Amino acid sequence: MARFLLLIVAISCGLSVTVDSAPISGAKDSPIEGYAFMAIVALYSQIAGNGVIVSTRWVLTAASTFHEGPDTEYCAVIGGSTLRTGTYYRTLRIYRHPEFDGSLYNVGLLHLAKELVLGPTINIVHTPRSSPPDMRPVILSFGKNSEGTTHLQSFKFKLTSDSRCVERLSDVHDKQVILSGQGYCIDELLQGNRIFEYNDVGAPAITEWQQI
Repeated sequence: MARFLLLIVAISCGLSVTVDSAPISGAKDSPIEGYAFMAIVALYSQIAGNGVIVSTRWVLTAASTFHEGPDTEYCAVIGGSTLRTGTYYRTLRIYRHPEFDGSLYNVGLLHLAKELVLGPTINIVHTPRSSPPDMRPVILSFGKNSEGTTHLQSFKFKLTSDSRCVERLSDVHDKQVILSGQGYCIDELLQGNRIFEYNDVGAPAITEWQQI
């Protein structure tokens, strides 16, 4: 079994995953050893969002993670379950998708100055070639949780992108995100509750598929 990245959640703009339900709260702490591809995107030693390691020099996140502060001050914190226990990695440059308009193409990258050494707490995520119309992934985030801490947490949802999902949305930009295949609606909670905070942006949705 291999863990595959399905999408990056763009919470700060209310897109990529569109929450169409009452507020939700809570999740469970998860050790970095179980999700060694996770990274914190930090700005001035504070969590700006989440990312995933896609190679030894690149971290994938949402473009909206870089919504404040100079580009040169963003870094990746990798290898720990919290901001305090991870190692800081300086970035050479951050990139936003050239067509990012605040909603669509919400994809960003951090180019690390130093190559990562892979091990039990640092690894590369698998990326699939296509996304299913609905799924039941684990969403991971270092964002502030209901206990007021920022430990890596996981929570499960059912995500959909069918016509019922689109019809429930009132915002035309949200509808376009779903119709263009760039996002999903949260259809139901499968484990606990969760309120999304601003620094949940870039949280990945992960599923386990049998690797062929």
